[in-house]
Amino acid sequence: AKIIHYLLDQHAILLWSFFFGLILASSLHMGKQIKQWQPTSIFALLMGSICAGFISLANPTSIEASYLTIFFAGSIAICAMILPGISGSFILLLMGLYAPVLAAVKTLQLDIMLIFALGAGLGLILFSRLLSWLLHHYQNLMFALLTGFMLGALLKVWPWKETISYRLNSKGLEVPFEQLNRLPEWMNNDQVVGATIVAIIGFACVFLLEKVSLGLDKG
Repeated sequence: AKIIHYLLDQHAILLWSFFFGLILASSLHMGKQIKQWQPTSIFALLMGSICAGFISLANPTSIEASYLTIFFAGSIAICAMILPGISGSFILLLMGLYAPVLAAVKTLQLDIMLIFALGAGLGLILFSRLLSWLLHHYQNLMFALLTGFMLGALLKVWPWKETISYRLNSKGLEVPFEQLNRLPEWMNNDQVVGATIVAIIGFACVFLLEKVSLGLDKG
């Protein structure tokens, strides 16, 4: 965690470039699992991309913290963690409930923590079963949808960003909250070349792991 925080502070573009290559390769790997492309598969791919892109670019809202909304937030956040490319904490930020949940953990508000945990538990049980059923009965459709989610999530990990607002983290430090994607400064060749190399490394890691996995299966 300390290494990630250091890289985010000192080499954010390189870190996000690595994640960009990683997720791009993972989405291609997921897409290879689609055995037959049909109009419904293409539609699912587009819908997944649009939904993930919308979530990645959405402006945070503010929902009043109550037992009901905390329970609902727990259910939604855990579902987001199951899906590729979507962060549960980011969903909480979008709902405006990240700070109340974090404060409850820091101050040991057991009632809030219990309600959130119950919501997360229910969401995990129901959504994992639903996802398993969908993958069993609509495999191509679900692989296309998940591929779309990963492609749409690339907007979130685009390396070049402009921060327009900040929030306080658990340590009271300012961290980026709302960010806009920007094109790189092409005149800064060293930065672009470095980011491209790191993205290729991230991309290659996925296919290297795939080769190793296939080798183990054959063995």
